[in-house]
Amino acid sequence: MTLTPSHTPAAAAAAAAAVTIPVLPGLPTGIDSTDVVVQMVRRAASRGFESWWRKAENVGFCANPIHLSGIDTFGRQHLVFTRCNNRRAVACPSCSDLYARDTWQLVHAGLHGGHHDMPTTIAGHPQVLARLTAPSFGPVHTAGDDTHRSHARRCHDPGHRGYIRCPHGKPLWCSTIHGDNDAQVGQPLCEDCYDYTGHTLFAWHAPELWRRFTISLRRLLDSHLRAIGEPAKSVHINYVKVAEMQRRAIPHFHAVIRLDGSPLPNGTGERGDQPEKHRRR
Repeated sequence: MTLTPSHTPAAAAAAAAAVTIPVLPGLPTGIDSTDVVVQMVRRAASRGFESWWRKAENVGFCANPIHLSGIDTFGRQHLVFTRCNNRRAVACPSCSDLYARDTWQLVHAGLHGGHHDMPTTIAGHPQVLARLTAPSFGPVHTAGDDTHRSHARRCHDPGHRGYIRCPHGKPLWCSTIHGDNDAQVGQPLCEDCYDYTGHTLFAWHAPELWRRFTISLRRLLDSHLRAIGEPAKSVHINYVKVAEMQRRAIPHFHAVIRLDGSPLPNGTGERGDQPEKHRRR
């Protein structure tokens, strides 16, 4: 492809700068849209655009692809892109969306069966969706809708408590209706009252708390089975969990917990899929 003076990257950039540039979706605040469009035009007009496009397309247009370089048996150097696999949408919308879709497939198969080699009978197993969240370490600014009046609600309406203050003289009410992007959301009403030590310790020990929860759950199930005269290992627990960071910067867990029968001696199926009494229980 031969570039004439009117089709050079500099000319394209000048033409882009001469028009009104709209706000680009997903562009972080503080970055000039004009500069981004100029870079896009320069990239599209470059000789290696087709090769670059194929590499970007192969990794699903990952926002922060990992660049891998190597030399083949003929001594030629190659550059390969691979996904960053970041689960956070703010870091990479493409990889985050892929992770969410994969997670949905796994959870749906575990709940309903019928695909990914899961039998449809799995839908009849006892299941529960649990949310395990952290305790309160102090009141924080919140945002959300009023579930009773279907409109945006105030952060901390004084209500019947009145306009009370904490021991440090800070108000424990907030009549502001915060937006989802408000920087105050998740921040303490009083920084001196907030238990930052407990917050930090809970976040650090959250994985261990989850492990101990699963141990206690299995022990409780075994104890219940013995009480009703069933073998302790006749039912076992399967689960999938997702950790989510709240706006107050503390993790909590969403978990789907399912009870299954133990595998049959020949390794096919589960006892919970066979005898009727297991399904009734």
